[in-house]
Amino acid sequence: MTCPLTTALIIPTLNAEGHFTRLLPAIKRLEPPPDEIMIIDSSSNDSTVELARAAGCRAVVIERKEFGHGYARNLASTLVCSDILMYMTQDAIPADKNLVKEVLAAFADTTIAHVFVRQTPHDDATPSAAFSRHFNYPAHSYTRSLDDVMHLGLRAFFTSNSCAAYRREVFEKVGRFPENIPVSEDTMVAARMLNTGYGLKYIASTHVQHSHNYSLSQEFKRYFDIGVSHQLSPWYLSMAPNVGSEGRRYVKEETACFIKRRLWAQIASAIIRNALRLTAYRLGRHSNLLPLPIKKRL
Repeated sequence: MTCPLTTALIIPTLNAEGHFTRLLPAIKRLEPPPDEIMIIDSSSNDSTVELARAAGCRAVVIERKEFGHGYARNLASTLVCSDILMYMTQDAIPADKNLVKEVLAAFADTTIAHVFVRQTPHDDATPSAAFSRHFNYPAHSYTRSLDDVMHLGLRAFFTSNSCAAYRREVFEKVGRFPENIPVSEDTMVAARMLNTGYGLKYIASTHVQHSHNYSLSQEFKRYFDIGVSHQLSPWYLSMAPNVGSEGRRYVKEETACFIKRRLWAQIASAIIRNALRLTAYRLGRHSNLLPLPIKKRL
């Protein structure tokens, strides 16, 4: 008889006290509960660690300067023992009690090495932030394999560590998260898993609330970091070189959505925002040509 898979829920945190009022009760409602809950905290100066431990979570503190999206998550993976490594962010709130149940059900297929779940926007999401959730996280589930890369390009690797799970055995086999890139560690691992012959599954039957109302400055820095990550990972782009096609579809559908809803001011805002994203991404892709002080500032 096959033993049931065990699950470790891993959450990197920094000053998460405000989020914990919703996150910790939502985690306690999960059925079945995770076998392990690991908080990897970057030296918060609020009561994050104390609240986590009082709720029965294991909390490990690292120096803030040590934090990296790949490094912190990799470190946490070595401190838990479960078969399934389930990562969330401190601002992703499980919307129902079935999160772990649905994720484990997806892993019943032994060809699946990675699972991520639907995200819906927070109640205070701007139209732009809400559209991003609806565009990237549809209401239907799907499975991806290496065969999908030919027609989907980079979209075949799309995922998000805001709520995603990995089969530990395969996660370790592909080398865990890369630690030399600022962001996109999740999509890099998804690409490696597909390239090794495993599948990726998106499930819409359960979801978390998660969105960001980024300022223009924050958007610029985020897309610059994505460009840097791609520039540092030529193997990734070589798997699916048609980077721009998905961006063009996003702009087209976002504009159509705002026209339909008569959000005229949002159309102008979206034009500026998308132009900024493209500029930042292209700068990031050529970040090796920039002086280090400028690169750090961006």
